[in-house]
Amino acid sequence: MSTAEIKEMAASVKQNLLDEPDWDKVTAGVLMSVSFNDPKMTAELLKGCKINNDGSVVLNSFMSENEEYGPYIFFNLFLLSPQDAALHKSLLHENVSKLIINSYKPGSFPDDLTVLQNLEVLILNIDYSGIPEQVYKLKTLKLIDINTNELTSIPEEIFTLKNLESLTIRPAVLEFPDGFHSLLKLSHLDVNCTKISAISNEFLSFTNLEKLHLRSEKYMIPREFDEMLRLNYDRPLEKKINISFQKI
Repeated sequence: MSTAEIKEMAASVKQNLLDEPDWDKVTAGVLMSVSFNDPKMTAELLKGCKINNDGSVVLNSFMSENEEYGPYIFFNLFLLSPQDAALHKSLLHENVSKLIINSYKPGSFPDDLTVLQNLEVLILNIDYSGIPEQVYKLKTLKLIDINTNELTSIPEEIFTLKNLESLTIRPAVLEFPDGFHSLLKLSHLDVNCTKISAISNEFLSFTNLEKLHLRSEKYMIPREFDEMLRLNYDRPLEKKINISFQKI
């Protein structure tokens, strides 16, 4: 197709995506756009989009017109973009090391995030129950900051991310399972312990941490951490964990 035809087709796609949208229409529109598998079409639809150095996403005017659907449209087009599409350099998959996802289709998550094989930092603020299973396939991750719906426990799958150095979980977890000792590089852990009811003995003796930040809606560190505090008190100064507490 000529440049003029590409622009005309892209304008039609944009109109269809924004014309009285609902999730079914938007999903169908995105799938249709992707089905073209045309690098020029993708480049036209993603023109004006970029990912900042801190991982935040800048949407173009077409996507930002609709706050609810725009991020969903962006991530599908971006992750499924042909390798030869002339995109902003920050959107080239191999260049993305940090990513913040502040919004997406409720209850779902981008299936194709694994194309970002150099991703080291992932921050999620989405309407999703638990931690999306796609996260566990991102073996290059060094930092994860999760703000999704309530977790009953820290999933054991998180322990497969051997390069993880920093983990923040903002929903209130109920228990700390075994497995932390397998995260040899984990030095910073930040968790909401408001509803904590069980902590494994293995975690209480976890010594790889340098910083443990506990957040709670209550006014003190839960008694379940008493043994960890005692063990930490007895450690040599150079091996002590910096334990902090925040009332939220």
